[in-house]
Amino acid sequence: MRTIADTSSLVRMAQSYHPFDSTNALGAFLKKELENGSLILLDKVVGEIRNVSQGIAYNTFVCLQNKKFVHSTVDLVPFPKFYNMLDNNFVDRAYKKLKLQDDEDAYQNEREAYIRGADCTMIVYAIQEKNNIEPVQILTEEKLNQNDGKLFKKIPFICKVLDIPTVDTVDFLKQHENELTVEVKSVI
Repeated sequence: MRTIADTSSLVRMAQSYHPFDSTNALGAFLKKELENGSLILLDKVVGEIRNVSQGIAYNTFVCLQNKKFVHSTVDLVPFPKFYNMLDNNFVDRAYKKLKLQDDEDAYQNEREAYIRGADCTMIVYAIQEKNNIEPVQILTEEKLNQNDGKLFKKIPFICKVLDIPTVDTVDFLKQHENELTVEVKSVI
């Protein structure tokens, strides 16, 4: 299974797992997955990881800086039905009513910003890759019912509707437990 990496998961790996990885097994694993095409790193995600949490993921895992591993999304365009789904199924109606107070121009601006962002780009990329020979999933730390005061629903909710699997870091690493061994040593 191919996996599209989200910023949140890359940051979690850098913050929570890398400090205990004295052999850099995790960095080597990520590089191998990027090289063989099993891990997909989109340009929009690279743009985010440079800035999120002071660039910890970008600076920790040097392989994320290698441009040959980055998939361009310049020509990626959502299909017309996706816009309707955003407007009708994936929008948080309470947020829209409360914050935008039925201001259609403000809504259109926020919708376009969302479409240009990493979350939407990952979902659209997954939709377009979904029918390829090898299945695709999205690696994210977002939760299905999470609500952080944003206009559109979270990645797992949208992916569930679109029948795209999502996985968090723990489950992703479990999927690869035969390929990855991270040793944690205690000094007493």
